[in-house]
Amino acid sequence: MSTTSPMPPRAADGRAALLALNQRLGAALTVLLYDLDRQRLHARAPAIDERPLAMVARHAYAGVVEAATAAAMGLWRDEATMDAPMATADVSEATTETVADLLAALDGMRARVDALIEGLDPGALDRELDLPWGERLSALDAIADALAHGFLHAGNIAGIRALAGFPTPAAED
Repeated sequence: MSTTSPMPPRAADGRAALLALNQRLGAALTVLLYDLDRQRLHARAPAIDERPLAMVARHAYAGVVEAATAAAMGLWRDEATMDAPMATADVSEATTETVADLLAALDGMRARVDALIEGLDPGALDRELDLPWGERLSALDAIADALAHGFLHAGNIAGIRALAGFPTPAAED
């Protein structure tokens, strides 16, 4: 007999949606990055983002990791207590890695988010979180917003590729 209470329907639906969106973000980033070489990971398009493409990709997942961790902990961590080096990697790390390294790091972040979401106790997605910029959201909304922000940066990566002269494979067809 289980000692945990069943998950409320809204939470179960929210969890399933977040897991599906997390998988989709991981897949979108993989499609946008898999064919790049090390030099192209350095590409920048200041009209879109000052950071190198690899850093934009890491940033796309950093907030998702932070939001899922906050949901699991019940509070948002400040930078001094963050234990997710992938989420705070500096530019020098990102510009020396290969595409395989970057994809492995992003996949690790995706898997970490999956594990955090799957491990949430019933009711965790309904708990309110105080975000560092003063907003108060449910954990469900905080993770969903972070995923949406990740998709924004996936679009930025496609834009950086186009402006730098190496559009995504789908855009070449």
